[in-house]
Amino acid sequence: MILDTLTPPQGTVRDWLNHRANQGGVAMVFPETSEDFQWTDILKKAAAIAKHLTAMGVSKGESVAIIHPNGPEGITALYGVLYGGYRATMINLAAGRDAINYALTHSGARFAFVHDSAMALYNSAAPDGVVVINEYVESNAPLHV
Repeated sequence: MILDTLTPPQGTVRDWLNHRANQGGVAMVFPETSEDFQWTDILKKAAAIAKHLTAMGVSKGESVAIIHPNGPEGITALYGVLYGGYRATMINLAAGRDAINYALTHSGARFAFVHDSAMALYNSAAPDGVVVINEYVESNAPLHV
């Protein structure tokens, strides 16, 4: 990550996350659960998600939907998608079935991270052919450059 206070940062989200993880420290705190996320933990999970998506055949720049309430799993999915060089399509859970269907259809997402609490809504709204990712497995797939 190339930082200069007078110009916008150069690089990618991957560069930025690597930089933050190298610095260490708390990335965010979730007051509802008193859980905190360290930058190093986010990096480890994001890289694993990105490699899993690559192994599944997701193309660089391809849309991946994220259907999660605010919380650690949603943050992890977001950083994983961006770390891999994919486009994160955040779905607003309050938008309703028709709007969710529209967003999923027009985003072109073939894959979606869906939180357990949003599964019924997703099932009522999702177009055919979108693969739900509930878990990710460790992979040695190379990341897109």
